[in-house]
Amino acid sequence: MHSMQANRAWRPVSGLLLLVSLVCSGCSAAETKEPLFQRDGGGLTVAGIDEGAGGIRITAFKGASGGSTGGWQPLGAQAVESRSFVALSDAAALPWLSKQAPQLVVIGESWVTRHGFPAAWVTELRRLGLREGSRPAVAIASGTAEAFVRRPDAAIIGRYAIGKHASVRDSLREMRPDYEADQALPLLPAGMPAARDGKNYPVSIETLLFKKQGLVGRLTVEESRVLACLRGGADLQDPLLSEQPEGEQGPALREEGLLGVSCRTGVASNGSWRRPLLSIDLRVNGRSSVPGEMDKQAAALYEERLKLRAQALIGRLQQMGVDPLGWGEATRAQFPGYWSADRWRGSWSRADIQLNVNAHIAGGGAL
Repeated sequence: MHSMQANRAWRPVSGLLLLVSLVCSGCSAAETKEPLFQRDGGGLTVAGIDEGAGGIRITAFKGASGGSTGGWQPLGAQAVESRSFVALSDAAALPWLSKQAPQLVVIGESWVTRHGFPAAWVTELRRLGLREGSRPAVAIASGTAEAFVRRPDAAIIGRYAIGKHASVRDSLREMRPDYEADQALPLLPAGMPAARDGKNYPVSIETLLFKKQGLVGRLTVEESRVLACLRGGADLQDPLLSEQPEGEQGPALREEGLLGVSCRTGVASNGSWRRPLLSIDLRVNGRSSVPGEMDKQAAALYEERLKLRAQALIGRLQQMGVDPLGWGEATRAQFPGYWSADRWRGSWSRADIQLNVNAHIAGGGAL
């Protein structure tokens, strides 16, 4: 059964590569002399994957810079195209040109609910834009991918999500291509407005969790921010963005929360398989969005809140038996020849976690 799933998973991506080539480089001369998408240095190419007749359906869109009006504007109805593919042989005559590979690939939530996320797609998606030295961001779209791609503000949302959310920007970098790997993919919610009074809304990103390619869970917006911090990285959102109690003074006094957030996580194991103990050292750096110096009491309060939120998330991941953080890799070298993803999940679900949080918060305006 898994073999059939893997084969089926590879075939749609092959169609994706070919279709994006067709759509982004323009139709063949027999169809039209004009390119489907205008070339624009600020454009954003978006491709979506949904269920189609006999296989999958790919929808592609190219947004262009709005020029003097600012923002992003669609090129019109002709800029969106959908086609269905069953196998690679159905489109074998089409050339593969990666010069306009998609910067964002969205997969319909309806599709992953039924079919999960095939591990083979990780490698195939990484090949997109290879000649340009770039990789597309990958996300799940609530409902269908086509509905997202056809939104007039799809390029706005896509560009904002890539720029402001590490979970979207670094999605492919965080994934592992093996079948046993647990995956965490960002979910773009439906119905979110992209602009307000000329300014971008913060796009709220949830997370879908996959185990053995199947969908097993969903994290809230707040949990997703903490997950991104535990995975480590720079230019992150404040993991406690929504945690400021009303009327209380602290490091995140405004809706922006901490700015310039970076997180680094160290993992150490006691080497026991039956009674595992993981020591987690989480270091957070950022600066307050409020002018003035930070006091030690406020920083300590922030550490306490983040620790509680992180412990709750870790406990939930253990209950689901899924390790999207990849912490099992810290134990693999200690059990050569015995370690496997399934064995680790059993050990992970009963592991004791010692979490230490150290936050360095600079005062507002400090670099």
